[in-house]
Amino acid sequence: LDDNQRLLEERLALLRRVLPALVARRVCAAMVIGSVAEGRARDASDVDLVLVLAEGDPRRADYDWWDTEVRPMLPDDKRFPVQPVFTSRASVRTTEPQLRRALDGGLRLWDPEDVLHDQYQARA
Repeated sequence: LDDNQRLLEERLALLRRVLPALVARRVCAAMVIGSVAEGRARDASDVDLVLVLAEGDPRRADYDWWDTEVRPMLPDDKRFPVQPVFTSRASVRTTEPQLRRALDGGLRLWDPEDVLHDQYQARA
């Protein structure tokens, strides 16, 4: 588990460093949710990465863009692979309980416009 924690911390630090340059033309904020953010990640866990689109609602093209332009620029992620979840600015203001809990417990990685201003601050 110590190795997992070290690897996760390294992966989160890397994402904080490289994501802005890779996604800034399409995305305005990034947050990790799920087991990694909640501190209960295991060997089979992935990094659930919420990416808030600068404009509009998520489309299949956003995931295609991630797969062809962003994912290849990230280091090998055989353990704890990054799984993007695109959302709109309006969606992060949701009152839907399950999504609200996920966002409230998330780790904010990058948010230059303070889109996630009412979200839990990154712990690392």
